[in-house]
Amino acid sequence: MIKRNRALLIVLFTLGILVLSPADTLLGDEPVIEIIAGEDGFKVPGKKKPEITVKANSVVRLRITVEQGEARRKDGVVHTFTIKELIGQGWHLILKEGTHEFMLTAPSQPGKYRVECMVFCGEIHQDMSMTMTVVP
Repeated sequence: MIKRNRALLIVLFTLGILVLSPADTLLGDEPVIEIIAGEDGFKVPGKKKPEITVKANSVVRLRITVEQGEARRKDGVVHTFTIKELIGQGWHLILKEGTHEFMLTAPSQPGKYRVECMVFCGEIHQDMSMTMTVVP
């Protein structure tokens, strides 16, 4: 009984630390890459073209804001943020309306990767893509 109470106290203490810790501390010091997924495709604020650049093997912190879509799946999914050749490495993000944060590891192989939406999201679906450039 005492061991169970001690274990419960440890769990509650740990949860208390997590709840009271700022989100930035928990997520790390990586710069946030802002992306908007909306009616006119993927956009990166402050850039003319929808493209991002990351370092190979670095931690990538994405903040994706999803605007109401013209179409969506029955489960509320509006878009995905998918790199087909990296799906096995976590690069298949399911996006519902709102703002979401993701932490991923950049590919080890430098090059250009096509990010695309894998959910029919309306008339612009075929143009719902962007580029992620991985540099050494």
